[in-house]
Amino acid sequence: MFFKKINRYNSHTGRRENYYSLVESYRNALGEPSHRTLLSLGYEIDDTLPLREISAKLNNLVAGKQSLFPLEEKAERFTHKLYRQLIKENKIDVLNQLRKASGDLETVDLKTLTNEDVRELGSEWMSLQTLQELNLDGFLRSGGWSEEKIQLALSHIVSRAVYPASELKTASFLRENSSICELTGYPVKQISKDKLYEISKKLYKEKDKLEIYLSKKTNELFDLEDKIILYDLTNITCEPLPAHPKNEP
Repeated sequence: MFFKKINRYNSHTGRRENYYSLVESYRNALGEPSHRTLLSLGYEIDDTLPLREISAKLNNLVAGKQSLFPLEEKAERFTHKLYRQLIKENKIDVLNQLRKASGDLETVDLKTLTNEDVRELGSEWMSLQTLQELNLDGFLRSGGWSEEKIQLALSHIVSRAVYPASELKTASFLRENSSICELTGYPVKQISKDKLYEISKKLYKEKDKLEIYLSKKTNELFDLEDKIILYDLTNITCEPLPAHPKNEP
């Protein structure tokens, strides 16, 4: 779709003015390019409106695509006004039928959609990416951990970052709400509070080695340098600040 402007005589004002239409390009039965008027908009169109950007957003709305950047407020209102008018006058149905004929569009009845086992993903995915960047699984693997234990450990660490709670509530969160087990590969049906207690104790045994490893790893990732700074506080004294005098009436 695009805007077409024709300068013609306006019988109401007695002057030649710009007349606007919303037009669609298509190919006729002979395969020749043609134009079809979707909406006749008349003379009263604000010349300051960004018509090219508005037509691009209209095309995205009709195609069901998301526009990357919003238009300024006046242009947005005008765009959605035209979109509603296209729907009211059944112009969008015509466009969709043309796209269906070319096989570019399939419709879904939203009222028939159902869902089950809906789980959270965003925070879990981001946290797991951080652990993988730190190569925590590689560290545990080098310590002789089995793949199953590594998967459970990563699942537990991420879940405690996303949903800090007791092992009992964490187990319930993993089984019912979180998708972290799908990301790590650990069977979610095997999650229990006892297994979380067990993996927590196993991780705690690696505490000293893990702290040293993470310190070195973060230094490498962020190009940091460990420094020890000594402060001589021998001649430093602390005194209370003088009280402010009360305001006299």
